Amino acid sequence: MRQFIRHIATVLTLGVIAMLHNSCTQPGGNIGVYFGSWVLESITIDGEDAPDYSIPVCLSFQSNIFDMAMIDYPELVGVWEEADGYLTLTAEKEWQPEEIHHYPPVMGWGDYGTVTLLILRKSDKHLDLQWTDPDGRVWKYYFKKAY
Repeated sequence: MRQFIRHIATVLTLGVIAMLHNSCTQPGGNIGVYFGSWVLESITIDGEDAPDYSIPVCLSFQSNIFDMAMIDYPELVGVWEEADGYLTLTAEKEWQPEEIHHYPPVMGWGDYGTVTLLILRKSDKHLDLQWTDPDGRVWKYYFKKAY
Protein backbone atom coordinates (compact mmCIF):
# COMPACT_ATOMS: atom_id res chain seq x y z
CA MET A 1 0.00 0.00 0.00
CA ARG A 2 2.83 2.39 0.91
CA GLN A 3 4.45 1.87 -2.49
CA PHE A 4 1.12 2.50 -4.25
CA ILE A 5 0.67 5.82 -2.40
CA ARG A 6 4.26 6.78 -3.24
CA HIS A 7 3.60 5.97 -6.92
CA ILE A 8 0.41 8.08 -6.98
CA ALA A 9 2.22 10.97 -5.26
CA THR A 10 5.03 10.75 -7.82
CA VAL A 11 2.61 10.79 -10.76
CA LEU A 12 0.72 13.78 -9.33
CA THR A 13 3.95 15.67 -8.63
CA LEU A 14 5.27 15.02 -12.14
CA GLY A 15 1.97 16.21 -13.62
CA VAL A 16 2.15 19.49 -11.71
CA ILE A 17 5.77 20.01 -12.73
CA ALA A 18 4.99 19.29 -16.38
CA MET A 19 2.19 21.88 -16.34
CA LEU A 20 4.37 24.49 -14.63
CA HIS A 21 7.30 23.99 -16.97
CA ASN A 22 5.38 23.44 -20.19
CA SER A 23 6.72 26.56 -21.87
CA CYS A 24 10.10 26.91 -20.17
CA THR A 25 13.22 27.74 -22.10
CA GLN A 26 16.78 28.08 -20.94
CA PRO A 27 17.22 31.82 -20.32
CA GLY A 28 20.67 32.92 -19.32
CA GLY A 29 22.33 30.24 -21.42
CA ASN A 30 22.32 26.49 -21.63
CA ILE A 31 22.88 24.92 -18.20
CA GLY A 32 23.38 21.42 -19.56
CA VAL A 33 21.90 18.32 -17.96
CA TYR A 34 20.61 20.20 -14.91
CA PHE A 35 17.87 21.97 -16.88
CA GLY A 36 14.42 20.63 -16.06
CA SER A 37 12.96 18.68 -13.19
CA TRP A 38 14.35 15.82 -11.15
CA VAL A 39 12.47 13.46 -8.82
CA LEU A 40 14.21 12.15 -5.74
CA GLU A 41 13.84 8.38 -5.98
CA SER A 42 15.57 7.42 -2.76
CA ILE A 43 17.68 8.59 0.16
CA THR A 44 20.18 6.53 2.11
CA ILE A 45 21.82 7.43 5.40
CA ASP A 46 25.05 5.55 6.06
CA GLY A 47 23.97 3.01 3.43
CA GLU A 48 20.50 2.35 4.88
CA ASP A 49 17.24 3.53 3.30
CA ALA A 50 15.96 6.70 4.97
CA PRO A 51 12.96 5.62 7.05
CA ASP A 52 10.97 8.84 6.58
CA TYR A 53 11.22 9.08 2.79
CA SER A 54 7.82 8.29 1.28
CA ILE A 55 6.64 11.48 -0.48
CA PRO A 56 8.67 12.46 -3.55
CA VAL A 57 10.78 15.60 -3.55
CA CYS A 58 11.17 17.40 -6.88
CA LEU A 59 14.17 19.57 -7.68
CA SER A 60 13.99 21.82 -10.75
CA PHE A 61 16.68 23.94 -12.36
CA GLN A 62 16.40 26.84 -14.78
CA SER A 63 19.17 29.34 -15.38
CA ASN A 64 20.85 29.75 -11.97
CA ILE A 65 17.59 29.22 -10.04
CA PHE A 66 16.45 26.04 -8.31
CA ASP A 67 13.02 25.14 -6.99
CA MET A 68 12.48 22.35 -4.48
CA ALA A 69 8.93 21.06 -4.04
CA MET A 70 7.23 18.32 -2.08
CA ILE A 71 3.52 17.55 -1.74
CA ASP A 72 2.10 19.07 1.46
CA TYR A 73 5.19 21.23 1.97
CA PRO A 74 5.76 24.76 0.61
CA GLU A 75 8.20 24.96 -2.28
CA LEU A 76 11.60 26.49 -1.68
CA VAL A 77 13.42 28.69 -4.20
CA GLY A 78 17.03 29.77 -4.41
CA VAL A 79 20.17 29.88 -6.51
CA TRP A 80 22.53 27.05 -7.39
CA GLU A 81 26.10 26.70 -8.57
CA GLU A 82 28.36 23.82 -9.57
CA ALA A 83 32.08 24.08 -8.91
CA ASP A 84 34.91 21.58 -8.38
CA GLY A 85 32.58 18.56 -8.27
CA TYR A 86 30.13 20.09 -5.80
CA LEU A 87 26.59 21.39 -6.20
CA THR A 88 25.77 24.30 -3.90
CA LEU A 89 22.14 25.24 -3.21
CA THR A 90 21.39 28.52 -1.49
CA ALA A 91 17.77 29.10 -0.50
CA GLU A 92 17.06 32.80 -0.69
CA LYS A 93 15.24 33.95 2.44
CA GLU A 94 13.73 37.02 0.82
CA TRP A 95 12.15 34.85 -1.91
CA GLN A 96 10.24 32.65 0.55
CA PRO A 97 6.83 33.11 2.12
CA GLU A 98 7.14 33.83 5.85
CA GLU A 99 5.95 30.35 6.86
CA ILE A 100 8.87 28.58 5.17
CA HIS A 101 11.82 28.11 7.49
CA HIS A 102 13.38 24.85 6.33
CA TYR A 103 14.31 22.72 3.37
CA PRO A 104 11.89 19.77 3.17
CA PRO A 105 12.52 17.96 6.47
CA VAL A 106 13.20 14.60 4.79
CA MET A 107 16.37 16.07 3.23
CA GLY A 108 17.98 16.51 6.66
CA TRP A 109 19.41 19.96 5.85
CA GLY A 110 17.46 22.02 8.38
CA ASP A 111 17.01 25.78 8.04
CA TYR A 112 17.29 27.40 4.68
CA GLY A 113 20.62 28.74 3.71
CA THR A 114 23.47 27.10 1.86
CA VAL A 115 23.90 23.36 1.38
CA THR A 116 26.94 21.95 -0.45
CA LEU A 117 26.59 18.48 -1.97
CA LEU A 118 29.23 16.25 -3.50
CA ILE A 119 28.25 15.18 -7.03
CA LEU A 120 28.59 11.40 -7.24
CA ARG A 121 26.98 11.01 -10.68
CA LYS A 122 25.58 13.51 -13.16
CA SER A 123 24.09 12.42 -16.49
CA ASP A 124 21.09 13.13 -18.70
CA LYS A 125 18.99 10.79 -16.55
CA HIS A 126 20.59 10.57 -13.10
CA LEU A 127 21.86 12.99 -10.47
CA ASP A 128 23.34 11.37 -7.37
CA LEU A 129 24.47 13.65 -4.56
CA GLN A 130 26.10 13.17 -1.16
CA TRP A 131 26.03 15.26 2.01
CA THR A 132 27.62 14.63 5.41
CA ASP A 133 25.59 15.96 8.32
CA PRO A 134 27.13 17.55 11.45
CA ASP A 135 26.97 14.16 13.23
CA GLY A 136 29.14 12.57 10.51
CA ARG A 137 26.33 10.55 8.89
CA VAL A 138 26.61 10.25 5.11
CA TRP A 139 23.39 11.01 3.22
CA LYS A 140 23.04 10.04 -0.44
CA TYR A 141 20.28 11.40 -2.66
CA TYR A 142 19.36 9.59 -5.89
CA PHE A 143 17.47 11.76 -8.39
CA LYS A 144 16.04 10.70 -11.74
CA LYS A 145 15.27 13.15 -14.56
CA ALA A 146 11.54 13.72 -14.91
CA TYR A 147 11.56 16.35 -17.65
